[in-house]
Amino acid sequence: MKKLIQLLAICTVALMLTGISYALWSENLTISGTVDTSELDWEIEQNSVTIKDQGIDWTCDYTCDPPSITNIRQLDKDVGSTTTELSDSDGDGDLDLLTITVSNAYPGYYNHIDFWIHNNGEIALKIWKVIIDGHEFTGSPSIICLDLDNDGDYDIIIRWGDSWGVQVEPCDSLDISFDFCILQPADQNDHYSFTIEYLAVQWNEYPS
Repeated sequence: MKKLIQLLAICTVALMLTGISYALWSENLTISGTVDTSELDWEIEQNSVTIKDQGIDWTCDYTCDPPSITNIRQLDKDVGSTTTELSDSDGDGDLDLLTITVSNAYPGYYNHIDFWIHNNGEIALKIWKVIIDGHEFTGSPSIICLDLDNDGDYDIIIRWGDSWGVQVEPCDSLDISFDFCILQPADQNDHYSFTIEYLAVQWNEYPS
C-alpha cells in the first residue's frame, strides 16, 4: 500500500512538472497583414476627339422603324457644324463626359465622332454601358432614335460602335466612335445638345 501511495505521488509530481514545462514552452503566434486595394479608373483622352464634319456637310439616309443609317455621303454646302466639350462628371479629376452641340442643324445633317478611352487605373476594365443624355444602353441595339427636346417626336438617330466587353489593360486605350443624323421632325432654329458617357466595370465583373 505504501509503495502504491509513493507511486501515485511520483506520477502526480511528474504530471505537474510536465504541465509547468508546457506552460514555459507555449507562445502566442500573431499574424498581421495589410491589404492595399487597387483603383478602377478611366478617362476620355483630352486631345483624342475628332469630328468628321470639318467644313462641307455630310448627309445620310435613315429610318427609325427599324433604326438605320445608310448611304452616307458629302454635300456641296457648309451649313451645319458640331462642337464637343469634355467635362468631369463626378469630380474625380478625370474627363469622362462628352457633350455634343449641333448648330444650324437640319433634317439629314450627319456627323461621325471618334475618341479614345484611356485606362488610367490599376485594374483591367471592360465597357458595360453607354449613357446617352441620361438613357442607359447595354449591348444591342447599338442604334436608337431619341427625342432630345421632349416634344413627343424623335429628333436624332444615334449609332455607336460595338465596344462591349473589350478588355482594356491599365495604361492602354480603346477607340470609341459613334455617328448621328438629325431627323425630319426637328424644328427650325433649334439648338441640339446631348451627352455621351460610358460605364466600365472590372474585367471579371462584366456580365456574360
